[in-house]
Amino acid sequence: MSGKQYSKINILILGFVLLTMLPLQARDDQQYWSWYLFNLYQRPKFKVSTYAEFRLQNNLNQPKLTLISPKVYFPVNKNLTFVTSYTYMNVLRAAPIADDEYRYQHRIELEANPSFAITKWLKFKNRNRLEVRWLEGFDGPRNRSRNRVELEVKTPGRGFIKGLYANSEFFIDLKANQYNQNRFIPIGLITQVKPNIKFRIYYMQQYLRTGLDWRANQVIGTFLILNF
Repeated sequence: MSGKQYSKINILILGFVLLTMLPLQARDDQQYWSWYLFNLYQRPKFKVSTYAEFRLQNNLNQPKLTLISPKVYFPVNKNLTFVTSYTYMNVLRAAPIADDEYRYQHRIELEANPSFAITKWLKFKNRNRLEVRWLEGFDGPRNRSRNRVELEVKTPGRGFIKGLYANSEFFIDLKANQYNQNRFIPIGLITQVKPNIKFRIYYMQQYLRTGLDWRANQVIGTFLILNF
């Protein structure tokens, strides 16, 4: 990566930080989420990848979560892909029962993900995931469904920024039969660092339900995608 490309990424991150400071409230936790996707092996009928994630919370002062997830993709056609994956994570217990202890979690994930082009520049994506989760300290699996809808806009020309996107993801705890989380990304930027490297930066509002109340986290995130 050249020095000019590094400078563009640094300016991009700084601009995002300044932009997203505006809606922050004192009671909200400011967090940083770092996502990584390594596409290791690809053939017409399937693709093998590894996803990893790291999060900071408490205004970027405390590690919140680490996660690793091998995945296998099965494209049915250009508009539909099935995905199966296993996820292992260590995560701090969330409020109101937070105790500063990391707990493990195992997940089996099944996805059916349609997508299609609305116009030459606009694309619709939909991720539908069922998670079978085993959480430390709980008996039996606690299943969860997640549905994410996304719009992606291609930017014209051959510039550094290749596109913009926005999405919203809805979480339902199937054991409790309760909608208890939303992750809303009002804006994200897609850049092409090299032919095999994409870099995304986004601003997210995460809403979590605890009892009858909702609390919010303000998240700056990055997403590195590397194709081998």
